Amino acid sequence: MSAVSFNTSTALVGRLMGSFVASGGIRDALYGRYRVMVRVGTGNDGSTFKLRWATPQGNGYIRSKSQTVILSSDATKRRLVDLGVLANPTYELPAQIGYTGLAPGSETIWLILDAEVVTGDNLDIDYMYLMPADERLCVVSGATTDAGNGIQALILDGPNDMTYGSDTAGINLFDPSVNNRLIHNAFGLVPRIGGLPLLKPGVTNRWYILQESAQVTDTLTFDVHYWPQWLEVAEA
Repeated sequence: MSAVSFNTSTALVGRLMGSFVASGGIRDALYGRYRVMVRVGTGNDGSTFKLRWATPQGNGYIRSKSQTVILSSDATKRRLVDLGVLANPTYELPAQIGYTGLAPGSETIWLILDAEVVTGDNLDIDYMYLMPADERLCVVSGATTDAGNGIQALILDGPNDMTYGSDTAGINLFDPSVNNRLIHNAFGLVPRIGGLPLLKPGVTNRWYILQESAQVTDTLTFDVHYWPQWLEVAEA
């Protein structure tokens, strides 16, 4: 965690810089669009900040639109802030070099977090994160409307393209007893933006999961099932 005290300046200027390098040295793996996420907190309840990302471009910078964020002072709680979309590269490149079938390599992504204090005190920065912003990006809210006593588990139902909650934490969606498959939506639908996960055959499938407004000790448990599109494939 990096703390910003704003003792010398309250302006919207660079407070933290980070670099993003492709894992395993695969230089074309960084191409694409990302949502820039930053996890932040404060020691002063109700402190208000302006945040944005910036990336070097030529002799200047490309900057996102600033977001105004009001934070809680809970020392063990942080907020995940979406600072918008970053395209890499920020300029046009071909998908391949000539007729080679080879993609051009990507330079390291350098990202700066600009921050300004509007009211309040310190800003605590846990991390910056680049979340792939493709067709499989999914944002789901599990918030309840009954003082937190609503859904016990969140269900992402791919075949029906629906999201809903269950009334049992250890739900078994395939239990013969309907009493063990109780659905509960906390007096309303579970809001969702984006598409649900799909498995792509023949490649490594990865899930990148971030949890917003959670205690630092909170954990998530995933029970994953999938339905193959073909149970059998005829041999040639």
